[in-house]
Amino acid sequence: MTGYIERDVARSRNLRLARAKPPPRQDPLAQEVSQRHAESMRAVNLPPGRVLDLGCGTGKTPDRVCRNEQIVRLDWVPWQQAGSLDVVADAIKLPFAKACFGMVWSNLCLPWIDQLPATFAEIRRVLADGGLFSATSLGPDTLTELRVQGADPPRTLGFLDMHDLTDILGHQGFAEPVAVRENILFKYSSVSSMLDELRTFGVLAATGMARHIGHKGFVDSLRSLPGPFSITFEVIYVHCWALPARPPKGQDSWREIRFNRQ
Repeated sequence: MTGYIERDVARSRNLRLARAKPPPRQDPLAQEVSQRHAESMRAVNLPPGRVLDLGCGTGKTPDRVCRNEQIVRLDWVPWQQAGSLDVVADAIKLPFAKACFGMVWSNLCLPWIDQLPATFAEIRRVLADGGLFSATSLGPDTLTELRVQGADPPRTLGFLDMHDLTDILGHQGFAEPVAVRENILFKYSSVSSMLDELRTFGVLAATGMARHIGHKGFVDSLRSLPGPFSITFEVIYVHCWALPARPPKGQDSWREIRFNRQ
């Protein structure tokens, strides 16, 4: 990676999370969404060039995404079990030169980011013209079953709907973003087994929900519910292309046109 990573980039402001309990290597939600994300790209003509796996976590970049291109795996938390993590950096200030990637892939990373416009602008900067940005996120219909239970349900702050995501992308230099959504249902035999697994879903830590789900008061409010129990995750898939830079506006870009009247 020598030659295209800039040297003077600060490490992530989120490195403090390294002291927190790390996510498991096998996150059932991240694995399922990653597989479906890769499948959704079968009809997409993938551009050549290096691939950035943004917010790679502890998962594996799918073979469909890797192809034979160089993969750079980036996260802002240096999880020890991340394996082939290449770069520790913040998504809002990527430590790469301009237009050095043909594709940026991101699986369930967006809910962790609190400045999406600036992050999307950075992604556009490191993408070559015509490059592909493909990402997944969770929508506001996630955990609807839990939000109707108890007096203090977990909040889904940071889970934007697909229209909001595409609007932001469109303003940051991406061509006609396409977003689709689907609901993935996780079924559990009991409330206890559901809560145990939900706490292993790394993306829920993004908005503090993992901690909330484990709160005694909320757990007690669910214990009376009969099994089996189902939980909905609204998954959003976004694909968009990096537009070429627009020519500058102003007097320097004007062209003189003369009309000869007869």
